[in-house]
Amino acid sequence: MQILPIQEITTGSFSLDRVRVNPPRKIIFIRVLLVCLLSIVILPEILLAQNVDKNCNTTINDTLFLCAGTLVQIDSRNIYIRFDTLIALNTTTSDIHILRDPYQHTISFYDSLRTVASKNAFVLGLYNILVPNSRETATEVQTSNKTEAGINRYNTYKGLKIKRIEIEQIDVFGPTLSNPGRKPESWMARTGNKLHMTTRESVIMANLLFREGDLIDPVELAENAQLLRALPYFEDAIIEVVPDRKTPGEADIFVITKDLFSFGLDIGIPNILIWDLDVYNQNFLGRGHRISTNVRINAKNGVLFKASKIGYRIDNIRGTFVNAEANIVTEDRSGSYGFKLFRDFFSSGTQVAGGLELYHQYEEKTLFSPNFRDEKLQLNQQVLWLGQALRIGNRYNATNLVFAAALQNNLYSKRPYVDADSNQLFHNSSQVLAGLILSKNAYYTGNYIYQFGRTEDIPYGYQIAVNFGPDAYEYSNRFYTSVSAGLAKFMTGFGYLSGRATWDGYWNKKQLSQGHLGITIGYFSPLQNKFFNKVRHFVTLKYVTGLRRLDGESINVVNELGIGGLDSDDTLHFSGNQKITANVTSMVYTPVYYYGFKLAWFTFANLAWVGPEPGQQGDKHLYSGFGIGCFLRNENLVIKTIKLRAGFYPGLPDNKPGFMFEFTGVTSLQFLDFRPKRPQTINYE
Repeated sequence: MQILPIQEITTGSFSLDRVRVNPPRKIIFIRVLLVCLLSIVILPEILLAQNVDKNCNTTINDTLFLCAGTLVQIDSRNIYIRFDTLIALNTTTSDIHILRDPYQHTISFYDSLRTVASKNAFVLGLYNILVPNSRETATEVQTSNKTEAGINRYNTYKGLKIKRIEIEQIDVFGPTLSNPGRKPESWMARTGNKLHMTTRESVIMANLLFREGDLIDPVELAENAQLLRALPYFEDAIIEVVPDRKTPGEADIFVITKDLFSFGLDIGIPNILIWDLDVYNQNFLGRGHRISTNVRINAKNGVLFKASKIGYRIDNIRGTFVNAEANIVTEDRSGSYGFKLFRDFFSSGTQVAGGLELYHQYEEKTLFSPNFRDEKLQLNQQVLWLGQALRIGNRYNATNLVFAAALQNNLYSKRPYVDADSNQLFHNSSQVLAGLILSKNAYYTGNYIYQFGRTEDIPYGYQIAVNFGPDAYEYSNRFYTSVSAGLAKFMTGFGYLSGRATWDGYWNKKQLSQGHLGITIGYFSPLQNKFFNKVRHFVTLKYVTGLRRLDGESINVVNELGIGGLDSDDTLHFSGNQKITANVTSMVYTPVYYYGFKLAWFTFANLAWVGPEPGQQGDKHLYSGFGIGCFLRNENLVIKTIKLRAGFYPGLPDNKPGFMFEFTGVTSLQFLDFRPKRPQTINYE
């Protein structure tokens, strides 16, 4: 702890340049050449693991240099230093305590390396490509879960009264939470900071689970930090607790966030004649609202431009954690419009959840049974549900027991002819479901899984769910039952393993219909370091079979094979009522880092078998595919990952070409967690 007298505080931004004597150009050239060779051959892997203190928060000639991101206490007030700050010192009696130094464990070598490289524009560009963000280090999945680690971090402050809550935000481009003083590297980054509208403080306050005057609950703080990081418009967020030295029993809380750039433009090319452009703002006017639209350029049907999707979403209305969403979708052969209002079980302490959904859907659907034809459909759907959670066990290791009920109506206003024995897929129905869920949901931490180095929350725990209730079918009454169970765990030295099994069906006069059995196993390996790259392997195994499905019902293996751009009638060749699939992917995360963009290569091999239900007659097919591709991702942007992929699929039906190329934007994959959900029928897919 450093105690210094203070006379004057200046909170402006300063550039603290070092004085140096420039060596001859020949020496500079030799040094730059050596630096480039070393950065390519040896240093990135070694130096990323080292911790070197940054030269800040020190006193020179009676002047205290404080770097951005430092937490200090001046007299009885805690202050977050937002800019590099100079404090002139003398012998007055005021006290300064440095409470948090963000540079205590950062890497300063890369700063000097950049200084040398910046003497030449070409070398600087080479440096940006070869050397990743020096503040980022790859960490393996931590086997102590994030919630537990956060609880331990805040246990010291348990029971302290919250005196004051301070919201601090840093720029989108340049600084990070571990290095708040880092400057933007280019004019594009500086322009992006000016264009971006920072999240309003009122929005952040509304997403806090605590208020001034509350007593500190370690579980609540840990879960709240994770909740903030899960919001789509934040790149990162931390919560710091600083005890008040003048008032024992009280503390200030600092909530420090970094936004993602809110504007996004995604390009999808299903085939050469159809281009999809998604334009959206993930944090409209800094309010945390999402507004989005999709424009399709379609030269196949003679229509060049058509707005196909418009959506607006509001999260956490007035601090209630109630979300609202409205969408209009107009595709070539289908569309929908509707609205939903819902509140999830967003934390372990959430006791009540529920929702209301109202949607109208229309579609021109290709039917294969009893004959091949197109039919126009219109469906109105209403859903209402409510759930109550009870905590079992102590606050620090809670398991939730949830009771829930849901009402769902499916009413067709346009459909083909139906009777008791024909076109049963299009019967009207009104269903009441009760649900009983036992779940435990916690998180590990890790990176280089789906997010290219960002801290990721990896769920583990278990869930057992039973749903049941009557279904008033148009020509008969039946009873629905489903059972599902899932669990996940990370095992040191082996990797992350998750599994899920589901079974459901309708009972009518002791006969089962429209049932299914599904088993999914997922795995990813520990992170491996190979030269300058980081490698991780992923495996997914899936088995699904129908149980007395209706005529016209089927599942396909198009998604598992990764085949895009197919027309609806083409999926018939990949359809059946039973499937077994295996997907193996190897990801290679490279050190390439250029203006925030990162590159990862991948190889894939997919295998899929599809056939009839067990004991039934029908065609059986075995398909395979393999290839290579790359992902391009900028974590500072709210933008889907750009995917370039080339695949080869031998033996496709109807002499379809086996080579397929894909250029599209993809949403970053998310883990399936074990939080309770509303009672609903399990999709047959």
